[in-house]
Amino acid sequence: MGRARLEEVLDTTIWDEWLTVVNKQRLHRRELARLEAQLYSRDVRPSRTADREQLTADLMELYELTVEAKLRTKKGYLYVPTRFLQGIRRAEDGGDPVQLVYRICRYQTDGFDVILTANRPDLTVESLVVDVEKPYHELFTDSTREISAKRLEQFPGGDDARY
Repeated sequence: MGRARLEEVLDTTIWDEWLTVVNKQRLHRRELARLEAQLYSRDVRPSRTADREQLTADLMELYELTVEAKLRTKKGYLYVPTRFLQGIRRAEDGGDPVQLVYRICRYQTDGFDVILTANRPDLTVESLVVDVEKPYHELFTDSTREISAKRLEQFPGGDDARY
């Protein structure tokens, strides 16, 4: 079909379709403007990816140091924190290491008890959480930091300034 004059398309199905398209365009422009305004009003925050990667590396180092320490369970078995290693591997594969730490800190674990018996607070996840020098310190919730600090108080000298 060639070009038509306006008088020829008024009150036709083409005219109705054209009005529908114009209305949809108007709605989409409003929605786009709303989304852009929402985006521009957000605070700019760094992704903290590097901090999460550092946390994962520190967790792996903690695992390795714990294995090297050759700690013993109450029954005299060599303590190897395999579930901890599995969690670290999940974090390395795209999981969130902050969530791993949160799950570990929620309850006092048998592994923590082994480390407590050996008097090695340096081998705890909680020691990473409370260390204000760590770049990921602010990624933890106040609750996780409080639980960790309180748990570390169980170690002899646990209320000193180290943690």
